[in-house]
Amino acid sequence: MVTVKVPPFKCLFCEYQFTDITVELERIKKLYRETTRPVPVPVKCPNGHELVIFLYTQGDEIRIRSIMPAVGSAETDTDKKKDEEKEKKPLDWFEVW
Repeated sequence: MVTVKVPPFKCLFCEYQFTDITVELERIKKLYRETTRPVPVPVKCPNGHELVIFLYTQGDEIRIRSIMPAVGSAETDTDKKKDEEKEKKPLDWFEVW
């Protein structure tokens, strides 16, 4: 198992400089080869900001394609319907009728 350092990058929110992030080179190479897309890797800065860095390989080097803020959990349609039902007042049905 060969681990390599990711090139330095900054947090999108607070400018914290990431310098010691390491990844398994063979694993990133394999995923990149199989999907032909940059491999997402979640990271968290000491200030609590969550990011996703998208990595690809060039030879035996790791490169950063892009950096994005991590998004919260996915919301389903049933969750939205439940929230809408909670927001209704007891007499809403009467006013509509």
